[in-house]
Amino acid sequence: MKRVSNKMLACIGISLFAVCNGCYPSPPPSTTSLQRGINYLVSQQADDHLWHSPNYGNLKDGAAITALVLDALGDGSGAERIDLQNALDALLPMIQEKGYVTNADGPDYTTYASAMLVTAIYHLNLTAPDDLTDTLGAYLSEAQLDEAEGFESSDLDFGGWDLTGWMTGQRPTTGSNISVSTEALEAIVLLRSQQAEQGQGPVDESWFGETAMQQSAAWLSRMQNPDGGFFFHPKREHIGNKAGWDHQQTRTGPGSYGTATADGLRMLTALGHSAASKPVQQAVNWLVQHKDLSTVPGFEAQGDTASWALGLRYYYYQSLSRSLALFPENEGRRIATQLMQILKSEQNANGSWSNSNARMREDDPYIATSFAVIALRNCELFLQSHPASRP
Repeated sequence: MKRVSNKMLACIGISLFAVCNGCYPSPPPSTTSLQRGINYLVSQQADDHLWHSPNYGNLKDGAAITALVLDALGDGSGAERIDLQNALDALLPMIQEKGYVTNADGPDYTTYASAMLVTAIYHLNLTAPDDLTDTLGAYLSEAQLDEAEGFESSDLDFGGWDLTGWMTGQRPTTGSNISVSTEALEAIVLLRSQQAEQGQGPVDESWFGETAMQQSAAWLSRMQNPDGGFFFHPKREHIGNKAGWDHQQTRTGPGSYGTATADGLRMLTALGHSAASKPVQQAVNWLVQHKDLSTVPGFEAQGDTASWALGLRYYYYQSLSRSLALFPENEGRRIATQLMQILKSEQNANGSWSNSNARMREDDPYIATSFAVIALRNCELFLQSHPASRP
């Protein structure tokens, strides 16, 4: 039974919203760069009210890309409310039929998309059917890999999420990973925190509870290295651990790298960790020690892993920007300032961003621009609330 106490929810909610800069409070006036990025995304909405990838076939049907864009738009700056509402309404028929965000032709990064849509509905204050967020929350809860999917607590994937959450019953897994698990857990905690704040009574037993939260914590603990950084998959030999081994000769463990560590930091926050907790401090220290933001840290300068350092850049920027308040204030300002400088210098004339390295599909301008908009907004908010002290 997946259930959590109101006391625990309140604690988690306070931690999540006090620390996570990705929660989009009312922003300051946007910079020209941020507003141009928002304007670009708004201008690309198709006649069917969705966003369709111009680059990748399995993203051209629009469900996943639309959820990402809506999440990136945050407060809706520069967008007509009717356009955002129409986008949600266009996704509703398949959600109501299947229980998660998907295309009529089949699943499309359903766990990512469902989690992003939950946060988009909340931050954009969109009008949704009364049971919509319950439906998405129940899907995300049930997608956690546990006994219902045939996993035992001793399985390394137990307690995480994978890319095939839409499959029901006992099943194999392509491997749980820290990226999709972070998105799913953040969305669940947001929903449960809302319910706690509203004083709602007990909810359906399919919802995420204290036991499931503990399972997530145990799952995450398997992926933090002694150096404080995180890797991607709990199965150490998994090819998805992109930075290879920490010691190529002894192969004592997968190497830590930037995107996994930024995601791990977010997931720790969702699990209720404060800035003072040891795992958070260790992760922050790892990120502080890797100051170069021109590429994703943790990858070898040569060989196959080198392209990951370029191909994951915009994802890294948006994920790192969500946890700026966990850093020492001067480091948070340094990171925010550098990220803004990098992103402004790389913006295209039409307001978009795109990565010249296509390894993680960031050559798609809708993906890269969504990530850049999230990062810019979070950096602006942090710098506004943490101005440099004057002499």
